[in-house]
Amino acid sequence: MTENRSYPKMEEYLQRKKKMNIRKKFIEGMSVEEFMEYFEDPEKVFCDTSKEMNKLYITNAREQLLNDLPFHLTKKIDSVFKSNNFHYLPTLRFLKTIAGERKSKRKIGGKLPGDLDDIFLKELCYVKMEKKIKEYYENKEKGKKLAFQKAKEAGELIECQCCFDDEVLFSEMSSCDKLENPHFFCNTCIKRYAEEQIGQGKLEFICLEGCVKN
Repeated sequence: MTENRSYPKMEEYLQRKKKMNIRKKFIEGMSVEEFMEYFEDPEKVFCDTSKEMNKLYITNAREQLLNDLPFHLTKKIDSVFKSNNFHYLPTLRFLKTIAGERKSKRKIGGKLPGDLDDIFLKELCYVKMEKKIKEYYENKEKGKKLAFQKAKEAGELIECQCCFDDEVLFSEMSSCDKLENPHFFCNTCIKRYAEEQIGQGKLEFICLEGCVKN
């Protein structure tokens, strides 16, 4: 091992350990706030059926669907699963809108195997936390509206120097690194700009006014 340098390095070990700890959290449970650190919009991620899924994901998802829908025929589950490009959540939601055709309950296969696809694991976690996440979004939106109203009454709203929206909360703004009179931009414009830069293969970002690298 010393001659071939094939032994695992500390950095690789720490990366694997970190990944295992994250998986453990998704399996054993986490708070809504912790989950939202990984997904800005989980609904969009897990309901997008355009992405091709790997074999392990498809195996995991199908097994879970059979467990989730014990009164639905296997051929019906497989048909809808295929029509959704083998995506778990869209298939589950559609099948829950129609009655199962089995007269007796399918015997549940038990726990899923230990070898779980990372995306499926996170998707399954989202399904289990969906109600709490919905409440989280609703409360966040209420808080945002209240903060907006208070800031408007106090004359504390700011103008974005990109889209020129003059009613933006300070908490939803970011500025460049310019020390004197920095430029302020709303998070929506910054996100759009960053996506354009990444799409062009650029890893360095410049203030939207072009004054400083950031």
